[in-house]
Amino acid sequence: MIVTLAHSLGMDVVAEGIGTSVDLEGLRELGCEFGQGFLFAPPMAAQAVEQWLGQRELSEKRRKGKTRGKQEGEPRRMGKAKRAHQSLVRWAAQ
Repeated sequence: MIVTLAHSLGMDVVAEGIGTSVDLEGLRELGCEFGQGFLFAPPMAAQAVEQWLGQRELSEKRRKGKTRGKQEGEPRRMGKAKRAHQSLVRWAAQ
């Protein structure tokens, strides 16, 4: 299996095209660490990704009660590499 091979080489695995919760569960069972697809968000331009991540972060903070010091709806500023990294979902964190 590809996931097992990648792990034996010390690599993380990124699954693309995750569209359903069934896909997600199967990938989790295989030990896949990261993924992207329509289940999480549709394709979008870089500026839209920044806004989406900012809104998602704000929603998480609201859920945890940590919204102090930030304007509501204000996107977080970050570099392209960090945006790309944060757009991937880490299964273990969920």
